Amino acid sequence: MGFVSPFDKYIEQMDFKFKDLNQKEIYYKHALNVNSDYFTQLVLSEIKYRADHQRNIIASIGGQQGCGKSIYGIQLARACAIYFGEPFDLQKHLFVDADLLNDEIRKTPYRTTHQYDEQPRKRVGYGSVSNTIDLSDYEEICRYTQKNIIYCSPSVLEHKHYFVFEQFQPEPDKLMNEDCLNCRIVSKCKVNKYETICEELTDEERKKMKKPKYVFNERDGYPTKFSFMLYTKRYIDDIFIPRGIVSFPMLPVELAKEYDEVKKNNIENFEKRQTQGWNNKIEELNKFIDEYEEHLIFENAKKQKKVRSKKAIKGIFFKKFGDRRYTIEQTEILIEMVKIELQERGYL
Repeated sequence: MGFVSPFDKYIEQMDFKFKDLNQKEIYYKHALNVNSDYFTQLVLSEIKYRADHQRNIIASIGGQQGCGKSIYGIQLARACAIYFGEPFDLQKHLFVDADLLNDEIRKTPYRTTHQYDEQPRKRVGYGSVSNTIDLSDYEEICRYTQKNIIYCSPSVLEHKHYFVFEQFQPEPDKLMNEDCLNCRIVSKCKVNKYETICEELTDEERKKMKKPKYVFNERDGYPTKFSFMLYTKRYIDDIFIPRGIVSFPMLPVELAKEYDEVKKNNIENFEKRQTQGWNNKIEELNKFIDEYEEHLIFENAKKQKKVRSKKAIKGIFFKKFGDRRYTIEQTEILIEMVKIELQERGYL
């Protein structure tokens, strides 16, 4: 047998040792008891191994609201970025729009890590199913470009993933602060995630505190560590088996603030049912019309400038975008939009 990574060797030995146990037995008798620090380092060594051996990371993180799966995903993405050598940028590489991810992942540099945050189970709207199919197909070829995708969702969905991280504890590890626990305005204070209001306490109340003022990341309940159970497939039967607990610390303060702003903007667009991916397609379509306008029209015998047939427009469209970028239905919609725009520009 050829050389395998330390992680793969560990999995191989584990599967042989526990070959007669079912998933539940392995979970309670082994996976929960593996030293988390050791196992986390083992997983990090696997990320490095994959970066060094022309492989990539396709991972899913599942868990309920508030368990920290998104922040955990960012820390996993940052770990990937270290070993793959391409920085993970929250503004550029964190998506809640499958359409946008589907487009952007083909433009980012080799070895870039992407995170699809709060992946919905429900797929609706223009191109929703085809985007899912395209992403699934792209997962198959990501290894060549060594691009990584990390999916976060309440329940793990079907992907070509190798790593599956599942919530196993009700909440992440959190800071305890007795001054906050005993504070009469703690509920009001926690309304703003990134500011505290210790100054609103009386002088007498503040004298009883260990510090006269706390910053937000010192407040009671602030997360300190996120831990998820890692599952990978057992080679003999393709069943996902619990392997051990992987833990990451809370994001650095400035990055936590940046993530909050990014998520806020993403949620606002999601609630408005706006997708940047669709807006980008409209912008791209308008550029296409500007570039090919003289080819999309013709002059008839009466010297009238008319819009070419849908079939002719489609040929020019395929010349620009290729015939596999959009589904048949999407192509029909976009061709119709080209005709409407040309008519609005005054062509018959």
